[in-house]
Amino acid sequence: MSGRPTTRRRALAFLAFVLLLPLVAVCVEALRQGFGAYLRALQEPDAWSALKLSLLVAAIAVPANLVFGIAAAWLIAGSRKNSVPERRRGRRCGGE
Repeated sequence: MSGRPTTRRRALAFLAFVLLLPLVAVCVEALRQGFGAYLRALQEPDAWSALKLSLLVAAIAVPANLVFGIAAAWLIAGSRKNSVPERRRGRRCGGE
């Protein structure tokens, strides 16, 4: 390695920043007044309603994204199927 971050490392660092930083911020804010206050807040009916709603929306959104994502990938892959040059398929341009 030359010491320079590769594209993969940069992508992983970006994802860690985008995903982990908000998660840490939420946890720090939730526990700002101590773990006891956090447990007391979980006993509120509104907190349980919010949690149930979040889980319901996730249960609907994840399968929908899966179906539409696979359909979009299938359409994109199908439209590009005949546009790949011969040399990319492992053959030489000379007809071999």
